[in-house]
Amino acid sequence: MIVESLGLHPRYVAPLVDGFVAEWPEWCERVGRPVVESIFQPGPEGSLPVILVAHEAGEALGTVALRPYFGEEPMEHTPWVRQFFVFPRHRGRHIDRALGRAVEAEARRLGHAHLFAATNRIEKLLVRRGWEVFHVVDHEGRPMAWMRKPISR
Repeated sequence: MIVESLGLHPRYVAPLVDGFVAEWPEWCERVGRPVVESIFQPGPEGSLPVILVAHEAGEALGTVALRPYFGEEPMEHTPWVRQFFVFPRHRGRHIDRALGRAVEAEARRLGHAHLFAATNRIEKLLVRRGWEVFHVVDHEGRPMAWMRKPISR
């Protein structure tokens, strides 16, 4: 398995979009496929967003992004780990760990001391992996933990 920039492998965008549609159908239907496709567009070299893909034998296994903000509005905390996804048939193979290490390496390369993430699904997993909750917000009627992880430069 290799984790590298999705920009090097544009053929994986369509299957990743299909994976997002299957995993988060309500959100994808609400925003539309063109918006889902747009989140897989990286920024210029050396800047955010960074989109990574784990792949093996010509198949996308999962993806993760490093984005400047949680949403689209500027905020003091940056960068945010977003779009963390492993195809269901590949879960349990530690692909999530490989993606996590790769996104941390990218953040360090770009000079960041912390990573930020928001979740309402995997808070306990992230805490076991060194993250801490620093804020809880209401997101669409559900509590969402905003999390932070220090990373070595």
